[in-house]
Amino acid sequence: MTFRLTARPDRVEWLDDGTLAIVDFKTGSPPSHADVLSGFSPQLTLEAAILATGGMHGLPAGIISELCHVALSGGHTPGREQQVRLKDSPAASLGDLALAHLQGLRLVLDDYLNERRGFTSKPFPSRMPAFSDYDHLARFAEWSEEGAEELEGE
Repeated sequence: MTFRLTARPDRVEWLDDGTLAIVDFKTGSPPSHADVLSGFSPQLTLEAAILATGGMHGLPAGIISELCHVALSGGHTPGREQQVRLKDSPAASLGDLALAHLQGLRLVLDDYLNERRGFTSKPFPSRMPAFSDYDHLARFAEWSEEGAEELEGE
């Protein structure tokens, strides 16, 4: 089975030093810095991995030196930039962070392919909204602790 990861960055810039920057414009709130570094919001880092390895048609492979979200939601500071910084990350560079996130994706996909991981409806419940339109399809309440208590009482 083949899996193809594709992306279309909002903007790629060639910087004066010959490196590349990827900019993602957000009409809502940009993801938190912690979510980007941890891989819970991997859009920019996966785009960087694709670009760094020459995987974007029409763009040469290159060193990624900047990743940035730009909030276009208006308010007091419209166009606010939120740079991805490595301050709280073990990665030595944005390229290393990008490749680590790509490797993490490959490991997860390999787990699915080799049936070592199941498809769960809420793999990280603390990061999910309290209710979802699809909870009834997953029979989430039935399999949760609340559902187990109801079964015990029968």
